Amino acid sequence: IITFSNNSEVSDRNVYVFGLTIEDELNSIYEYSVDKGINKFAVIVPENKYGNKVKSEIDKFHNVNNNSSSQFIFYPTENPDYYKIAREVSNYDERKLELDNRVRLLKELQSESSLKELKLLKNRDTLGEVDFEAIIIIARSFSELTNFISILPYYDVDPKKVKFIGNSIWGKELILKEPSMKNSYFSSLDLNARKKFEEEYKKIYTNNPHSLAALAYDLVGLISSLNIEHKKITKEILHSNLGYLGINGWFRFDESGKVERKPIIFHVGSEKFVIKN
Repeated sequence: IITFSNNSEVSDRNVYVFGLTIEDELNSIYEYSVDKGINKFAVIVPENKYGNKVKSEIDKFHNVNNNSSSQFIFYPTENPDYYKIAREVSNYDERKLELDNRVRLLKELQSESSLKELKLLKNRDTLGEVDFEAIIIIARSFSELTNFISILPYYDVDPKKVKFIGNSIWGKELILKEPSMKNSYFSSLDLNARKKFEEEYKKIYTNNPHSLAALAYDLVGLISSLNIEHKKITKEILHSNLGYLGINGWFRFDESGKVERKPIIFHVGSEKFVIKN
């Protein structure tokens, strides 16, 4: 059985999970980030089974790459208070208190240097920087994501200083309209190839394809290719170490039931998503 699910927990030796799994996404995100010199992360995840799975996978990465670390902020799945979560992420209240104490001290000193520093602090909301280099947002939906990315900068999580990172939920063109997201990045299947597929689909069927249509296309393509080569569809054939290439990119069937993929890292540009090495 080959399922379009992306939940690796349903896989076994006779059930293959063909969707893009969170494990592959997280590995791509962390490997790319660490390679770029980013080692300290804050991670926003939902407070549910999925969020726990995300944490477990990230912990596995850190066990191997012990020079990197992540702090986790779980948000409730029912009526999340995005403002409260943002304050917690940035340690806003404590940093604001530090600013207030510093301002009070400088006012008491009334020296030339203290007055200069007061002038510099005048337009600040907090004192000091957040204690992470990047923030990874694994939201349940695009609407939850946009709530986070619009509110976090108001609580001194500055996108100019902190790299914003996400997974395939980010891959909607609406995110290009978010000014604070320029130069952020996310993992996804090949969006450029997917766009071409959607354009061809519309020409033939005059409507938009189902979100799973591209996965189905790749599977039918695989069956067709094996048939042309007069190969029977066996486990040995499916488990080829070389893997296969479809419009969603490279994939390989594993004996465990997992379908390994290599998501692409897309950067959010001014007008489009850009692939960078």
